[in-house]
Amino acid sequence: MEALILIIIIAVIFFWNVEANKRDRTAIGFKRGHKVVSMDDSIEYSGKTLYSKTLPLCGKPDRISRDENGNLIPFEEKPNATRLYESHIFQAYVYCHLIEDNFGVTVPYAIARLKNGREKRIPWNQGAKAKLASVIKRAFVVLNGAEEDSKTTAFGKCKGCGFNGVEC
Repeated sequence: MEALILIIIIAVIFFWNVEANKRDRTAIGFKRGHKVVSMDDSIEYSGKTLYSKTLPLCGKPDRISRDENGNLIPFEEKPNATRLYESHIFQAYVYCHLIEDNFGVTVPYAIARLKNGREKRIPWNQGAKAKLASVIKRAFVVLNGAEEDSKTTAFGKCKGCGFNGVEC
């Protein structure tokens, strides 16, 4: 499972580096006329990729909504998942970080919507932030060749992987 999480983090870092060369940091895609997620029009989310200013991360949440207390909450749709996997949790952590970094607000949790509409709340707190930072640090150790990660034994996942044909 740790290998899967590292692969996801490595993919996020890879795509962040590719996209970082294409974008102007001052234009992160917030435009009028797109989906407004606040009642007072102070924050808008255009559905474009969000980039972190502090960590090598980027991502695009499926949806950002406000909860009953006015907090911005990232939603991630997992329509085929019957349970919450660790990779889903780390994906939610990334989205929480990106929202805090881009909008300057505190995100208390994320929500993953599973098969049959079941919703799971994923807390975003100091412990979650520390876990995300630790996984990112480990991913850089592996990427820099200082340590080799254990290879996956879930070969069925290899068939559907976007990196099929590249040795893991």
